[in-house]
Amino acid sequence: MARHAWIAGTLSVAKHVAVWALALGLHTALTSDASIPFAVVNGGLIGLMVGIAERAFLDGALRRRRRRPFMAVIAQRAAVYTTCWVTSAVVIVGTVLATSEWSLANLSGDDPRQEDFWAYYNSFRPTNISLQGALGVAFLLSFARQVNALLGKGVLLKYVLGKYHRPRTEERVFMFLDLNSATTIAEQLGPERYSEFLCDFFFDIGDEVARASGEIVQYVGDEVVITWTMAGAVRRSNCVAFFYAVAGRIQKSKPAYMAKFGVCPDFKAGVHSGQIVVAEVGKERREIAYHGDTMNTAARIRSACHDVGANLLVSDALLARLDLPADIHAQAVGPLRLSGRDEPVDVHSVSIGPAD
Repeated sequence: MARHAWIAGTLSVAKHVAVWALALGLHTALTSDASIPFAVVNGGLIGLMVGIAERAFLDGALRRRRRRPFMAVIAQRAAVYTTCWVTSAVVIVGTVLATSEWSLANLSGDDPRQEDFWAYYNSFRPTNISLQGALGVAFLLSFARQVNALLGKGVLLKYVLGKYHRPRTEERVFMFLDLNSATTIAEQLGPERYSEFLCDFFFDIGDEVARASGEIVQYVGDEVVITWTMAGAVRRSNCVAFFYAVAGRIQKSKPAYMAKFGVCPDFKAGVHSGQIVVAEVGKERREIAYHGDTMNTAARIRSACHDVGANLLVSDALLARLDLPADIHAQAVGPLRLSGRDEPVDVHSVSIGPAD
C-alpha cells in the first residue's frame, strides 16, 4: 500500500508539471511576445513546486488540521500557488538563466535573446497583468478544488461534461460501511462530541477512499456509502483492501481517538456489485444519484454482519472477480435471506491475517 501511495504521489507531481508547463506555454504563445521556451520551463518548475507543496503541505501538515473554513482553505491554497509562481519566475528561472548559456553575461548587447529574457522576466512585475492573472488563476484553482471536494471526487467534471444528464446504466461496486455500537457511543459522548467523533472518522475514511480509487456517494448518520467502477474495484482488490486500509489507519490513530473521545471507532461493511442506473436528479438541489437493487442488496449485506458475527461481508458475485492478496481470506457463510429479497444471496466473510 505504501508503494502504491508513493507511485500515486509521483504521478500527481508529474501531472502538475505537465499541466503547468502546457498552460503557461499556451498562455505566453497567445498573449505575449515573450519566449515560449522560457514559459514552458517556468511552467514546469511551477508545476513541480505546486505538486510537492500539495503532497507535503496542503495534503500533509496543513491537512492534518482537518476541519477548516471553506474560504480559509481557498486562501491558503491560493497563497501557496502564488508563492510557487512568483518564486519560480523570479528566483529559480532567473538562477537557471544566469548560470547557463542564456546568461546575460554571455549574450552580446545586440543578441535578441536578451530581449526575450527581459520581456518574460518583466511579465512578473507586481504591476503587470501576468502577476495579477496568476493571483486570479490561483484563486480559481483553489476554489475549484474546494467545490470538487464539496461535491465529491470528479463530480464537478461530470456535471460540466453532462455525463449523467440522461440516465445511463453502469456496472459498479458499492460498499455500505457504518459504526458498531453507534447508539452507545452517541449516548456516551453527547450530540456535539459525537458529531465531532464522526467527522474525524469520516476524515480518516476519506483519505483511504482516494487511495483506493473509490468515490464517496453520501454520508447518512454514522454510515458512509462508497462506490467504485468495476475496473477500479477489482484492481488490487481495492474494494476489499480499502476496508483493511481504514482499519489500519484507525488502529494507528487509536491513541488520538482515546485521548480525545475515550473511544475508538469499530465498524462493519457489506459489499456487492451489479448493474446500476446513474442520473442527475433534482431541481433546486441537484446531485448525481444511483438507483437499483445493487445498492439495496449491499445495504442488506451490511446489516447481516451482526447476525453472522462478521465485520466484512462480500457477495459471491463480486468475490469471484477479485484476486485477493495472500493475507486476506474469504470464508463462505452460506446463502443469506435478506430483507426485501425473494432469493437468498451467497456471501463470504472476509478477514485479514495468517491462514488458519
